[in-house]
Amino acid sequence: MKSLIILFSLILNSYAQTSIEECATLAQYYGHATLSQEVPVGCYDTIKELSASMQKVEGYTIAGHKNLLYIELDGILKLTSGNKTLLKEIIAIDAAPSEDLVFVLSKGQTSFEVLSFPISFAGNLAPRRRLVTEELEGATGLRSNPSKKELYAFSRENSWVKVFNQNADPNGKRAENSNAVKRSIIDVSPIDLAITGEELYVLTDTEIMVFEREANGVATPLRVKNVSEFGLVKNIKFDSKQSLQLINEAGESYTISEF
Repeated sequence: MKSLIILFSLILNSYAQTSIEECATLAQYYGHATLSQEVPVGCYDTIKELSASMQKVEGYTIAGHKNLLYIELDGILKLTSGNKTLLKEIIAIDAAPSEDLVFVLSKGQTSFEVLSFPISFAGNLAPRRRLVTEELEGATGLRSNPSKKELYAFSRENSWVKVFNQNADPNGKRAENSNAVKRSIIDVSPIDLAITGEELYVLTDTEIMVFEREANGVATPLRVKNVSEFGLVKNIKFDSKQSLQLINEAGESYTISEF
């Protein structure tokens, strides 16, 4: 078995481009105790070309797809993958460099979960925290709010935003380790979220809806702005000056003033 895997790896490394399926197969054995395999660097390029979950923040470029999580800083590339990570099918990522963490929304064999890993080092390592609950079923995105120690999972298809403890973990005994939903907003269909201060910005197909950060249930937005003039907006974020940036499907970026 081991000789076949090694041969497979050598063949893949002889090609400039490696398919994501081939990358995922090798990644299963990354850092394995007895069947350890190298994953071709080309897999990073493959993931970026797929427009998979990718984020650039504070000099880091973080990209994830399938069971591979890449972290790049100053030209140094690190990979978190392998059997200990529990990564199966990455859906979304969100980095919190101030906490030395990257949060990963992943679909496991039986459930959705949020796994947290360090940014500063990588490898075949177990997640630091693991949020596992049926309340994540159908989640399509994830954002973190380190200042409040909260995670925001959202579902475009199921029209909800749910807030959890950042430190949720089944092995924890403290209240902060609870996997219970702290609060939720329903009847919204988020494409992306951004949090600043005490406000939550929710991007839908054509609008940005601003809610109180602690809004719960069927909430009334404080403000609404139509953003269809910017094309099909896919992501929103606040820059270092706390200006709101919009990134559309074509990769074009716009900055808008408060509204």
